[in-house]
Amino acid sequence: MMEVAENGTIIAMVVKDIDAALDFYQNALGMKPGWTEPMDEGGMKHYLTYPGGVLKIFAPDKAPESGPKDPLGHTGFRILTFIVTNIEELSAHLEKFGARITVPIQDTPKVKWMIALDPEKNCIEFAQRK
Repeated sequence: MMEVAENGTIIAMVVKDIDAALDFYQNALGMKPGWTEPMDEGGMKHYLTYPGGVLKIFAPDKAPESGPKDPLGHTGFRILTFIVTNIEELSAHLEKFGARITVPIQDTPKVKWMIALDPEKNCIEFAQRK
């Protein structure tokens, strides 16, 4: 059985616009700057920390084209989900920040959830357990 270390989950993504990505993940979501490393192929890796994990953002000198935007259009990871404790406050904050909320808060028997897009149009789900 796997035993995950604290902050032992790292999520990685590739972006075209590192400034917009850092603005969103740091200023809209409150992630903390960690460290940076050069990429062997040219460009930088930026590490941001949040309770429970690390987001690694690859900013290559020449970013590849984006993939399909339909989260169920093909197999593989499609939605990044964060479990939060303040979904109403977060929704209002993201709207003021100018983030595009594609699914407003949904209230189900066990969870409230919503989906927003980051600057690269990745689906970011926020869920609050009841």
